[in-house]
Amino acid sequence: MKFNKVLINFLSLLILLAFSTCDDGSSSSSISSDANSNNDSQQADIEAVETDKASLEIIYADDDSSDSVTQDVTLNTTGNNGTTITWSSEVPGIIADDGTVIRPVYGAGNASIELTATISRGTEILTKIFNVIVIETPATDAESVSEDVAALTIGYSGSDSAGSITLDVILDTEGSN
Repeated sequence: MKFNKVLINFLSLLILLAFSTCDDGSSSSSISSDANSNNDSQQADIEAVETDKASLEIIYADDDSSDSVTQDVTLNTTGNNGTTITWSSEVPGIIADDGTVIRPVYGAGNASIELTATISRGTEILTKIFNVIVIETPATDAESVSEDVAALTIGYSGSDSAGSITLDVILDTEGSN
C-alpha cells in the first residue's frame, strides 16, 4: 500500500514537471512542442503546394502553344518548393501522362485534351487543370492528290454543258492542296 502511494506521488510529480511552464512563458511539454511542429510543417506544406500550383505551367516545344500542340510536351514532376506533381490525361492515347504526344490522324480533326496536374507535399494536395488542343497530322501527298482529284470540275462557258460544248472549257491547273 505504501509502495502504491509513493508510485502515485512520483507519477504526479512527473506529470507536473512535464506540463510546467518555463520562465519565458513557453510550455516545456513535449506534447505541445510536437503539435506546434506539426502545425508549422503542415502550414509549410500548404504554402508549398499553393505556390507550386500557381507557378505550374506546361512546357511546349518550339512554335507550339496550348492552342496548337504538334510535339511532345514537358510535364514537370517536381515543384520548386519540394512538391510532387503527377499528371493524368483525359485521353492518354493522344497525350500520355509523361507528355508524349500522338497526333490524331489526318481527317480525324484536332483533339481538345484536358490534363490534370496533382500537386502534393505531406498531406496537402491540390489539382490544376490544363486544356490543350492537339493538331491532327497533315495530309500525306497521296491524301492531298486524292482530295484534289475528287474536287476537280470542268467549267463551261456561256450556255455550254457536258452534252453540248461550243466554247472553250475552263480546267483547273492546280488543286487546293
